[in-house]
Amino acid sequence: MDKNETFHALCHGDRGQAGWKYFVAWESGKMGAVSPHDANTNPPAFEVDATTAGGVAACNGCGGSVSMPSVFNRIKSAAGAAAGFIADGMQVASDSEREARQSICKTCPLNEAGSCVGCGCVIELKTQARLEQCPAGRWFPEIRAAIPITDPIRNLIYHVLPVARNSNWKRNLDQLVLRQDLFNGKRVLAIAYEPRESGGGRIVPTVQPDEVLAYCDEIGMNWTDSRAFVNDTNLGEVVSFPWLLETVKSTNPNELTFYAHAKGVTHSDNHTTVKWAERQYRVCLDDWAAVQRALEQYSIVGSFRRFGEFATPSNHRWHFSGTFYWFRNDAVFSRIWNKVDRLYFGVEAWPGKMFKPEESACLFADNAGGMYLETEWEKLQRQIDVWEVARR
Repeated sequence: MDKNETFHALCHGDRGQAGWKYFVAWESGKMGAVSPHDANTNPPAFEVDATTAGGVAACNGCGGSVSMPSVFNRIKSAAGAAAGFIADGMQVASDSEREARQSICKTCPLNEAGSCVGCGCVIELKTQARLEQCPAGRWFPEIRAAIPITDPIRNLIYHVLPVARNSNWKRNLDQLVLRQDLFNGKRVLAIAYEPRESGGGRIVPTVQPDEVLAYCDEIGMNWTDSRAFVNDTNLGEVVSFPWLLETVKSTNPNELTFYAHAKGVTHSDNHTTVKWAERQYRVCLDDWAAVQRALEQYSIVGSFRRFGEFATPSNHRWHFSGTFYWFRNDAVFSRIWNKVDRLYFGVEAWPGKMFKPEESACLFADNAGGMYLETEWEKLQRQIDVWEVARR
């Protein structure tokens, strides 16, 4: 039975949930083979011995391995770190930050005799410098003092364009339902659609909102609110975004919101956007400790950060490519939050209008290239392996 990387991660317990039970439930077909979303919270009973359960061989894990960088690359990395340390005035991290970093690194699978296999640096030295960052995205540069988050309320606001010609909108919801328990606050859905009476002039034929909601019911994806919007092919997510933000408006310092959209719905089922979507769900939702740590230090965090685009008025010209990001509600709603560029890329550009680059953190693939290209994914493979190994 085929599984994507998210299902594999659940199988061997990366999320600290069912792990082995999930794997056995899946392999024995007890959870339906398509969306076994209940297995992580209510797995079926089965017999377990040392090597098998229910007649299924034990899982040996998945994903790549990571070896120490070459001597040349280690020297290059050390030189770059030294230059950055000097350029920052040789400022060191606070005692609390340094201790937290070293605690994380102490038990990390990438720690090999005091050196990090991910970057090749000596951990004792790397954790001292204020602006250093974990290569696996488990700790971040200390630009400002952390603002602790206590018992966080985690909201989800989500946009889906259910294009009729492929199953990618369903694939995205299948990804989301696996993580819905992370969201203990509001879960709000915006559905963009083409009316049934639309003629052949529409560019993107869609299924209707009632079919989307029916599919959500089928897989067990629960929403606290939803609204349908007629699709505008010139504006895309911009039509629904102000409403989505309004539904979670709050300046509670312990309230956080995740925005995402059904990724790759206008592309084929085997397009690079499929792996792009999976990677974004994985890094943004499957290691909450790292995300919360980032949000205590930054106003907004996401993946695939890029710089230099979207030269619209008051934009700081950076964005999270792919448009998956978390933000602190107090940081957003204490500012003018509802000025969204009335352009197709407005929602992707919005973080750059709201915040300067130094107010953001990247969970994975900083300075990313064009992720529609397979060659860019080949370049990222080591980063993917480092991220995964660090969470085994």
